[in-house]
Amino acid sequence: MATFLDIAGNEIVSTVMVFLLVIVAVYAVLTSSKLFAAPMWMYALIALVVAMFVVLSPTATAIARNVGPWFAVLFVLMLFVMMAGKMAGGEAGDYIGRTLFFVFIFLIVAFSIGPTAREGANIPGDNSTSDDFDRDYSQSSHVLFHPKMLGLVLIFGVGIAAVALLVQTRT
Repeated sequence: MATFLDIAGNEIVSTVMVFLLVIVAVYAVLTSSKLFAAPMWMYALIALVVAMFVVLSPTATAIARNVGPWFAVLFVLMLFVMMAGKMAGGEAGDYIGRTLFFVFIFLIVAFSIGPTAREGANIPGDNSTSDDFDRDYSQSSHVLFHPKMLGLVLIFGVGIAAVALLVQTRT
């Protein structure tokens, strides 16, 4: 007898679930944020196009598969917090604001992108099929003092200095 877990592990059903998750999430964000004044059918069309792009990209689909269970955990946690708030005498929305909710969503997506992108990355010296064993990138000194990393730090420093000078108030 097939169970739900057997069906959910199927590649086609999993892709359909990712498609539906992306449609619902994009549509919800667009309608709740009122990003631009457009009819509801426009929001639905944008959500459909974004979901198609996600399903067509294997990396984006893998990221959405990794994000799904974490959204479920976040949803259950939010329900428990709201129930505890109601038991304490407050309103359901007093304890979880919109900003905190979007910060949680951003953190979940950010922490899901990292491992998924790392799986497909080919880092020199990382595996036995690589021919670049000059540097051991598992040591942080080799990563921190790599010329590309030093250039990135320099660019960030210039950017931070420019922003600091731009926001300075004149007296």
